[in-house]
Amino acid sequence: MGWFWNDSTASGPAKDPFHRLNPDVREFLLRESPLKPAPAPAPAPTASTAAEPALSSPSQPTTPSKYGNRYADIWEQYRSPHAQEATRSAQEQLSDIIQAYKWRKGAIGRAALENCADQQTALYNCYQNGTVRERMTTCSAYNHKLQNCYMTQAKLLRTLGYMSDFTRAPEVDEKIQMYADKMYQEEEAAAAAASGSGSGSGSESPL
Repeated sequence: MGWFWNDSTASGPAKDPFHRLNPDVREFLLRESPLKPAPAPAPAPTASTAAEPALSSPSQPTTPSKYGNRYADIWEQYRSPHAQEATRSAQEQLSDIIQAYKWRKGAIGRAALENCADQQTALYNCYQNGTVRERMTTCSAYNHKLQNCYMTQAKLLRTLGYMSDFTRAPEVDEKIQMYADKMYQEEEAAAAAASGSGSGSGSESPL
């Protein structure tokens, strides 16, 4: 996969999972993967800043919870999700982002197939009860309709941001899937109407 990595010397920080990626691949993953890279940690305070007394800030509790020092040994082993993410290598973060992209791609494919259930049923009926001519052509017309439906639905779902954010409610993605199907059905109806009007006008006899 020589296209995946940029041959130039890495200019970004070592913790940046994208610092060695080709700019086009970086932009693609940032756009298509629902998992984004962790933000860079804030710079450590300077000596002068650390020496300034916090006059206006309230005093911090000396114990992590209301239980006092009873569970101090457990709190010492606790690591927040942000701290755990900060210790992960750039390769591990990049692997997670790529896996999230693959997961979203599969989810888009499954949703597109669900929206094309009518086309799948028509193809199945053609295989089971189609005419001799349809079977000789392996139901190519129905195959073409299913393929066109799948490609169009997948493109609409991707453009509308289906499964692009792990943090939002599932109902949002359900509405996106329904809206993508509605857009496709309206486009098909408009194309059928245009085709019907064109064939009707061609059949009229000249005066």
